[in-house]
Amino acid sequence: MAALPRTHRLCKVSAVTVSVDEPADDLSAAPLIRSLALLLDYDNCDELRDVTDAGPWRNFLTQMIRTALSCAGTPPDRVVIRVYGGWNENSTLSQRGSIVSALMAEVDPFPILMDDSVISGEFELALSPVALPAIILPNTFRRRAAAPRIRRNASLSHATCKMDEDCGARAVARWTKSPAKLCFRDGCAVTSKDAFEAAEQKMVDTLLAIDIVELAVRRSFSSIAVVSDDTDFIPPLIYCAAVSDADLIVMTGTPWAAPHAEILVRNGVKLIERAS
Repeated sequence: MAALPRTHRLCKVSAVTVSVDEPADDLSAAPLIRSLALLLDYDNCDELRDVTDAGPWRNFLTQMIRTALSCAGTPPDRVVIRVYGGWNENSTLSQRGSIVSALMAEVDPFPILMDDSVISGEFELALSPVALPAIILPNTFRRRAAAPRIRRNASLSHATCKMDEDCGARAVARWTKSPAKLCFRDGCAVTSKDAFEAAEQKMVDTLLAIDIVELAVRRSFSSIAVVSDDTDFIPPLIYCAAVSDADLIVMTGTPWAAPHAEILVRNGVKLIERAS
């Protein structure tokens, strides 16, 4: 076998040999390119969730683009908009993925006409990592039998609530304790797994997180704007603030708690509250 380049190493896991890039010794960013990435976390944008009309989509998208452009320190020549969610059920678009894809085709914002320029770009569902566009992630939307375990609020205090053995909240909490738990009605053989179905998205948050790093550090985009109410993206944002020169922007729908807001601002990330 030919010798691998010095920047690679071999990792052996379960007898499968793979090549893994070594982290660079120098984390200083390459010169910035005049590009803005607008990353929309669909399930953490209440303005978009379950919207089936193009009008609200167009209004929201226009507002986000204008806000991101106004916050970008370097005016971009190109804008990339990616929308993140549980789009694939098995290896095909989920019902929601198909609806959102059709809406996006109706509201495509490009080209963006500015006073003295025209900005081109891409508008796409995030089905794969930016770094690996050929790898479409399957099962980002999953259905599974049984409800997630529900825990009763033991400190609930209400004048009309007796919280006795006949309490509905107590019964539901017991029933969801495990998928095999039988119905609380005498003689009923239905289990929690039989009665409930949960829908969840998988791999979406980590996909968005690695794309933030890829676009800011390896692709050297001049601006990255994340539209989400999810604080899970704080670690990749403050990492990128430390190792790249990109303008980093977070647009939230509700004010974040002081510790979350402070750690972003202290590390140079712009925190913008979306207009209601």
